[in-house]
Amino acid sequence: MASSTTQRPAPPATNGARPLSAPAGAAAPKRSAPMALAGLAAVVLGALIFAALHVGLDRRRPVLVVTRPVAAGAVITAQDLGEVKASVASSMAVPAGRRGDVVGKAAATGLTPGALLAPAQVGGSSALRRGEALVGMSLKAGQFPTAIRPGTRVQVVDAGGASGRAEQAGPVVLSDAAVVTSVGRTESSTSSTAVSLTLPEPEAASVVAASAAGRANLVVLPAP
Repeated sequence: MASSTTQRPAPPATNGARPLSAPAGAAAPKRSAPMALAGLAAVVLGALIFAALHVGLDRRRPVLVVTRPVAAGAVITAQDLGEVKASVASSMAVPAGRRGDVVGKAAATGLTPGALLAPAQVGGSSALRRGEALVGMSLKAGQFPTAIRPGTRVQVVDAGGASGRAEQAGPVVLSDAAVVTSVGRTESSTSSTAVSLTLPEPEAASVVAASAAGRANLVVLPAP
């Protein structure tokens, strides 16, 4: 009985060379230096653009803010003012750089702590000569001519009424040498307007009393 022999297939010819294989632990290709620099430049450029936009959008600027109560007609001091950053129109707040222009002047209206100082709230110079006084008054419509301006010469008249003074039979002239220093804005809550006057010092007390009682009226006089 003849025996059968199974022949195994011959291995592929290699022409005497060993088959190629990937070396173990081969390193990944390195990133090129120009690409790395380009990526870094893009990051830096993006940061600069963001910073520029942030600065451009921040339109706040230093302005003056009231730190202590100041009565109408009182002199504004450096201690009455502070600085904050706010985004407001120039007509609504005095720039912080103008602090020196404000200190030493009279307040045209009463100033409230925490409020921004508006240009209209700052009166004229408070420089007084010997024997003069600066008086602040709160007047309603009808108690003063609407045409008064800083520099207008006025007469202060006590109109009488419920004054508690039996000897006062009619109007009394309290001062005929007063000069308007400043005229503030009309307060919507009280319908009153703050007016500051310079007048002879001996007349100041009676003018203040009449103003506080609501009896003081102003009469415009011709320029001397």
